[in-house]
Amino acid sequence: MNGTWGTHLAPFHNKKVIIASVGCGPYVNRGNVLIERSTLRVLGLPPDTPRFSVFERISDDLLERINEYDYLVVTGCTTLQDHEEHQACFDVQFERITIPKLCFGAAFCCRAEDTPSLRIAKMYALPIGARDPWTYEYLSSNGVDCELIGCPTILEGSDLNDWISDSKGEILISSTPNVKGWQSSWVADRSVRYISHDASSPGDNILADRIFEKANLVITSRLHAALPAISKGIKVKFYWTDYGESRFSLLEFLGIQLNGELPSVYPRMQIQFLRRNYAIWLRRVLSGEGMGAPVTRSSRDTSRN
Repeated sequence: MNGTWGTHLAPFHNKKVIIASVGCGPYVNRGNVLIERSTLRVLGLPPDTPRFSVFERISDDLLERINEYDYLVVTGCTTLQDHEEHQACFDVQFERITIPKLCFGAAFCCRAEDTPSLRIAKMYALPIGARDPWTYEYLSSNGVDCELIGCPTILEGSDLNDWISDSKGEILISSTPNVKGWQSSWVADRSVRYISHDASSPGDNILADRIFEKANLVITSRLHAALPAISKGIKVKFYWTDYGESRFSLLEFLGIQLNGELPSVYPRMQIQFLRRNYAIWLRRVLSGEGMGAPVTRSSRDTSRN
């Protein structure tokens, strides 16, 4: 079946929603904007949904305005990583928000052996939607209620059974950071385009419409070139970097090697698993599970991986 998944759920109906945005304000990169776009589409929310930046502190006036809405959706990314100068909105003002706070596709950005602070994670009364297995396991092992739901850039894709088979398709290569290890001989007879993840880097803007339309291979060390490509059935040669290792556990879950090896089997079952978990998470948070009283995790299957 090749149907678009997600937007038909439209879970909020006539409710008023405001976004804690990773796609506006300072520190914005194009990967964050991709994530936010996908979040809105998966949740069936319009592009002009009101928002404020997670990278700026919440004023008293903004706090009053936020509390006039029905729900706050925090657009994931690595917003669980505690950095007071970067994730500036997560302070005492954030704790004064009285409406339900939904944490969608959040992650840490650290080494696999690290033990990052749980200060931000503990600000949520509702179960957290964890983006990657590392985050899910770390939160769960520390008693923080969560579901492994993946990234919205994966959740919103079509229902695919296999990789695109067009051997003459275009090759997209992330211009930064420099991808080392791939051989130019691979692309001798192929059309190649470089893609840019920030305004200062060369290449075509990864936010451009139909950027992946003619591609059948992406060469990158960027998570948010890899995930949108996978969701469209485009094979990825991913080259691991030593920055934010924990984030790449989602790629490994999807069967993507971090050494540039081409994947063979399309991760259909893994994506279906994430979508089922997303539906479970969404039902739980919209029912208010966890609000006012701790959730008993022992009543649920917590052995999934």
